[in-house]
Amino acid sequence: MSQKASQIAIKLGCGPLTIANVYSVLYVLLFGCVVLLLITKTGAALLFPAYFLVAMLIVTVFNRTLPLRWVVLFFIYGATIVPFLTLVLAWLIKLVFGRESMFSGVVLIPILEETLKLLPLLVFLVPKRWRFRWTVGATDLMILGAAIGGGFALHEDTLLGFIPRYSQTSAEFLLKTHGAAPHLGPFYLFPSMDIGTANTAYIGHTAATAFVGLTIGLARFLIGRLGTVAWVLPLGAWTWIVFDHGLFNYVADVGRLSGILKFIYTLDGYGKLSSVALYLLLLGALLLERWILWSYRGRTKPYALTMDNLKLRKGKLNDPLEYVGQVLNLRVYLRERRGFTYGLHFYHSSGKDKSKAGQERLSYLQQVAGALAEWKNSLEVTPSLALAES
Repeated sequence: MSQKASQIAIKLGCGPLTIANVYSVLYVLLFGCVVLLLITKTGAALLFPAYFLVAMLIVTVFNRTLPLRWVVLFFIYGATIVPFLTLVLAWLIKLVFGRESMFSGVVLIPILEETLKLLPLLVFLVPKRWRFRWTVGATDLMILGAAIGGGFALHEDTLLGFIPRYSQTSAEFLLKTHGAAPHLGPFYLFPSMDIGTANTAYIGHTAATAFVGLTIGLARFLIGRLGTVAWVLPLGAWTWIVFDHGLFNYVADVGRLSGILKFIYTLDGYGKLSSVALYLLLLGALLLERWILWSYRGRTKPYALTMDNLKLRKGKLNDPLEYVGQVLNLRVYLRERRGFTYGLHFYHSSGKDKSKAGQERLSYLQQVAGALAEWKNSLEVTPSLALAES
C-alpha cells in the first residue's frame, strides 16, 4: 500500500494499529486471560454463543464491512460493561420492588436486559467519530448485536458455576437447556435458543440482540423510502423479544399460563417463532444487501478489480511476507468497497441530503473513494506496466 493510501487508511481507522487500538488489544488480552483462568466455568458458557456467532459470520462473509476486531470488542463489551450496568440497575429494581416481585422478574428485568444489550450499538451509531456509522450494513449490526448478546450470555451462564446449587452441574444444565433446541446430531438449527419449563423457549441473549440489531440495520436501509415509519421494525422486534423473555421467566416461576396471554403465547409457538423470524429477516437482509451492491455497481465501477491484473496473480511479489500483505490488503479493500457502496445507498436514498450531516457523510465518502483508488493501485499491476511486460 502506498504512503498516501496508508495515511488515508489510518485516518479512516482501518490502517495499522493506533494508540486506541493498542488499548483495545490490551483489553482483549486481559479478558482472554480471565476466560482461560476460569475455563472450567467459562467453557460450557462459551460454547453456544460462539456456535451461533461463528455461524452468522460464515453466512454474512460476502456482505460484511466490519473488521473482526470490532466483533471481538463488542463481545467483550457484552460480557463486561453491559452486565455490570445490568447488575447495578437490577439491584435497584429489587430494592424498590422486593426480591420476590413477579413484576420486576417478568416485566422490568427483561426490559432492562434487552435494552442495555443494545446500548453499545446505539452508542456507536450516534457519535460522528465512529466512521462505520456512515457505511455499516444491516448484517453488520446483526453480527455486532450477536457479539454483545453472546458476551452477555457468557457472563450470565458463567455465574451459574458459582451458584452452589448449579456449581457442580452448570455444564450439564447449559447443555440441557440449549441441547433441547432442534438439531441434527451436532448441527443445531437454533444454537442460541433456551428451552425451559413446559417446552417454552427464549431465543437466547445472543440471537435476541442479533434480531434487534438486524432490524435496526434494515430500518437504516429503508428509512430513505419509508421515513420514520421504518423504525417500527426494530421497535416491534424489541417488543417481541421482551414479551418472549418475560413469559419465559413467568412460566419458569409459576409453571402455567391462562387467558389471553396463553392464547398469544400459543400463536407465538411458546417463544420459538422469533427464532424463525430472525432467520427469515436475515435472508431478506442478505438479499437486500446483495441488491444494493449490484444496483450501485455502475457508480463503483472505477474501484472494480481486474482479477487478471492483480499482483497476486502476476507473480510480482518478492517474498512470502509481501504475499501475505497483499492478501490482507485485498481483504480490507473488498470490505471497504462494500461499506462505500452502502454509504452511497444511504446518501442517495436520502435525496442527497444538503444538511450539515449530509455534507459530512459526503465528505467521508469522498475520503473512502480516495483510499479505495490508492488501494486499487497497490493491488494491481498498472496498465502501462502490464502493457510493457506483455
